[in-house]
Amino acid sequence: MLFIQRILAHCNASRLWLGDCLALMAGMLMPLGFAPLAWRVVPIISLSLLFLLLQDQSPKRAAGRGFLFGFGMFGLGVSWVYNSLHDFGSASVWVATLIAVALILIMACYVGLSAYVYRRWFPVKPVPGLLLVMPAIWVLVEWLRGWLFTGFPWLLIGYSQVDTWLAGYAPIGGVLLVSLVSSVIAGALCLLLLGCNARQRLLAVAMICLLLFVGILLQGITWTQPAGKSISIALVQGAIPQHIKMQPRYLDISLQRYIELTEPYLDRDLIIWPETAIHAFSFTVEPFLRKLENDLRAHDSELLTGIFVHDFDADRYYNSLMTIGYGNRAVYRKQRLVPFGEYMPLRSLLEFARYYVNIPMSDIAAAKLPGRVNLVGYPVALGICYESAYPQVYREQLPDSVFMVNVSNDAWFGDSLAPHQHLEIARMRALEAARFMLRATNSGISAVIDSNGLVVARSSQFEEAVVLSEIEPLKGETLFIRFGNWLVLIVCIVSMGAAILISGKPNAN
Repeated sequence: MLFIQRILAHCNASRLWLGDCLALMAGMLMPLGFAPLAWRVVPIISLSLLFLLLQDQSPKRAAGRGFLFGFGMFGLGVSWVYNSLHDFGSASVWVATLIAVALILIMACYVGLSAYVYRRWFPVKPVPGLLLVMPAIWVLVEWLRGWLFTGFPWLLIGYSQVDTWLAGYAPIGGVLLVSLVSSVIAGALCLLLLGCNARQRLLAVAMICLLLFVGILLQGITWTQPAGKSISIALVQGAIPQHIKMQPRYLDISLQRYIELTEPYLDRDLIIWPETAIHAFSFTVEPFLRKLENDLRAHDSELLTGIFVHDFDADRYYNSLMTIGYGNRAVYRKQRLVPFGEYMPLRSLLEFARYYVNIPMSDIAAAKLPGRVNLVGYPVALGICYESAYPQVYREQLPDSVFMVNVSNDAWFGDSLAPHQHLEIARMRALEAARFMLRATNSGISAVIDSNGLVVARSSQFEEAVVLSEIEPLKGETLFIRFGNWLVLIVCIVSMGAAILISGKPNAN
């Protein structure tokens, strides 16, 4: 501990540049705790290093270190944005780099903001500062970047804890509560190193042990109960290469592949094809849909597939999911769209970007009323691709829904971190709702996730595959489904208020 304190003394005194470099390196460590490496303790250690490096800093210096931490964190963690734009969006190297760097810089500003607020307006005493204030600010800023300007809720620290004891907090307050508990543990680790006396260090150890113990106890709670007999499912992964997938001349080849993969499993209750498995408007493939519908009904089976749906009255089209084979067709329309991929943000200012990034079907409308869908007679919560990162999309369809589905085309990301991170996010949604999550993708990773967030069956990437399993429809309501993020937001505000009362006076910097 004395060695670390000496290093910090150098970072916070004559060698400020060393502290800045350490902040950047600590940020680069953060993504190592997320899938695919999943070194779960690393994000907490990384965040603890940031907290250490913010101590005794001016607001300006703290903001700079926070920004550097965020730049390292997002620079490595969302590097896949470049892959999507350059490898599959036909953007030149410089355009793809420009957009990716702009996103990283914006995300880094959020971390810089949290550090600035901490040092500018809140107490400096270590116990309330590290255990109450900084964790609360960190989580409030995570919440802010999850919705401001449509939001980019990626790499929330809570996602990195899906396989740890802290996952037990997810049904209580969702991913943000897991983030808050993780941040408090990071603050406690920092206090353990900075503690002025044995009492403070003992408090830090007690806080860590208490939070872990409560997490273990929470994992023993059963939030949901069976709502009917088990359902046999088949998730079909066509592995259509992205460079040909959206081209009209390859539509027949794509459809034939999905039919061939599906035919041996028509006896399954539910078959799911991924996002845009039928990369055409529904009205243009009506003969194909009718034949498929007849085959499914003959086997008493139902299919859910990605498809484009055109609203002629409004002259808009939607990235959608359609049910086929069991009763009348129903349609779910995507609500949360991917910036630059499915729509152009700030169109009047950024219209020029359309000349440099060529992504087919990239002028999609966002649905205000997405549509409710039943599968095999049960209400189901649906989401398409990027929507899995927005808990509210699923909360709006719960608690009536008995299981959840997310379809995606992660081929856009190539062989990058994104498909693994995306699966991790879907696992958190299953934990929050205490329900099965079915994830069907074009190129992987397709998976069946149980109500505890565990992957019970999955595919490999970039291979044709059919994932088979049986799931149990579940009913019930977790606290997160009932209250959403309100519990966490209230805890954060109360924590900051309590810190001010304990500390006695605000930071004078």
